[in-house]
Amino acid sequence: MEEIIREGSSRELPAFRIGRMDLVVDVLFSEIREKGHPENCISLEDMDKRPNGGYSFVLDGDCLLPSYAMGSGSLHQVEVNVPEMVKFDPEGMALKYGVKVTDLPARDMDCKCDRVLVDQLLDGTGIAIKIIDQIYQVDTVVENLRPIDGHGGMIAKHDLDWSPDMEKFFFYFDTENKQTIKIPENSLEPPKNAVMVVLPYDLFSNSIGSFVSRNPGINRDFFSRFPVQLNFESRIYPLSQSPIGQLIREQQQQKIPAEEDHNRINKRGLHI
Repeated sequence: MEEIIREGSSRELPAFRIGRMDLVVDVLFSEIREKGHPENCISLEDMDKRPNGGYSFVLDGDCLLPSYAMGSGSLHQVEVNVPEMVKFDPEGMALKYGVKVTDLPARDMDCKCDRVLVDQLLDGTGIAIKIIDQIYQVDTVVENLRPIDGHGGMIAKHDLDWSPDMEKFFFYFDTENKQTIKIPENSLEPPKNAVMVVLPYDLFSNSIGSFVSRNPGINRDFFSRFPVQLNFESRIYPLSQSPIGQLIREQQQQKIPAEEDHNRINKRGLHI
């Protein structure tokens, strides 16, 4: 199951296949990842920028790696080239920069944000994120998320965990009670109604706004070149694709031989 972005109407993320591997392109998170294995990902920043446009990275077996890793891994490395994101996913890039698809340039590096979005971000207003079917207001001062409709609890930044690539936050969420939950590492069964929610790392940061507040005379048009976002989308994964899901599977596999040994001893007795 790959997550779906919901911007009014559902929008499935674009994907492409290399061999038997399906790769998802997520421009809002600036990454490409393996479908069904969100931990196997590479950010656009870690890819090489091709002179004639587009990006390249290395596929080493099933692992996505930066281009500089070419030649340093296995004998099964393949260089993968992808086009500019404005061509690969124009709808996603338009959402990211707050512009119309028809206003996108030919190269990613030439993208500019809508000036209204820039002013709103610099003034510290209107930043929100959607988690499943609920909108949360982002407070960059106290660093938490507050549900706009009042249902469910607040989500504090200090309660979140870093993703394995250290470029995103994640937490576990009860979809029925609309609450964050902690799942014990020794769990043998996944809790019901629980999913993994992933948030972009820069959700709580408004360093641009802080800079402008200290330098009120600066030309705001300069910041149009930054990928300003006010309405973020979280990514939702089943527990089976999460770190705790993998840990639960490993513990279940360890439990089976232990139970078999216990049953064998009970039937035949323990002999030394």
